[in-house]
Amino acid sequence: MTDRRSGPPLFDLMRERGERPQTPPAQPTPKTSSEPRTDATAVPAPAPASPPEAEVSPRQSQGDTRSTAWDSTGGVSRAERSAAAMLDEPVQTDTGITLSVPKFYTMIAVALVLVVGAWAGGYRIGFNDGKDEMSQFVRDQPVVSPQPKNQDSTLAERTTQPERTSNQGGSATNPVADSDGGTSRPVDSGRSPSDIMTASGFRAEDPRTAGMNYLVLATLPTEQASDAISFMNQNGMTIIGVPQLDSRAGSANNPSRYTLYSLGLAIPGNRWSAMSNQRLEHQRQVATLGARWQRERRGGSDFSQTNWEKYEH
Repeated sequence: MTDRRSGPPLFDLMRERGERPQTPPAQPTPKTSSEPRTDATAVPAPAPASPPEAEVSPRQSQGDTRSTAWDSTGGVSRAERSAAAMLDEPVQTDTGITLSVPKFYTMIAVALVLVVGAWAGGYRIGFNDGKDEMSQFVRDQPVVSPQPKNQDSTLAERTTQPERTSNQGGSATNPVADSDGGTSRPVDSGRSPSDIMTASGFRAEDPRTAGMNYLVLATLPTEQASDAISFMNQNGMTIIGVPQLDSRAGSANNPSRYTLYSLGLAIPGNRWSAMSNQRLEHQRQVATLGARWQRERRGGSDFSQTNWEKYEH
């Protein structure tokens, strides 16, 4: 009879196959027995069962069935998930302030408007200040514009017989009516070059009082000075013209320019500060009439730049 050697228990084989399904079954290890068998049909006694052990799951085993990171994330690697998360995150700026293009251009336009407005305001203020500072150093030298002459009306006016009068200084003058039919203007008729021009004619004596301050209006050519004196006298403002004599030979007998003085207000030296309100009011009245004279008769000055001068005989 052939000897039959006992192999490993069936329970151990089943447990090993459950942990390693791919592993082929282990070959039984032959064992030699020192005891001869007496019965060929005898079945060997089973080995005592070992105590039950805790069943090990496939994930806890250290075999080839251990799970990987790729298997647990559905086929997406950790690097791909990190890149996708970075793309989803909003871009953070350093300051945290966002500015759209329309707002940016609007701010630039507002800034330009403010700069231009500030420059224009500063230029206007500086120009006016400079004009005021220079006006006290520059005398009024008006530009004389030619006056239109109507020969028909002039001839009609000259048909009136002129009346010969004499002034207080004894100089004879022939008054001629103005073009507007107002008070006559003095005409040269053998007068002295130093005679004072008034609304009623030329006179040798100066009507001003020594030591008094009088308002100086402007220096005008003879025709303009005569028309201004006549116009101001018609509106209640007494004006005289003092000749500006030229030292050159040949022109001393014919002064071409006269400086106009107002006799409407004379201020003594000791009353200069006390009469400040009267001074300003008189200058305002003269400037108002001067603007009318310049507008209505195309005068050479509006008498807005005036100054006070003390008369010393």
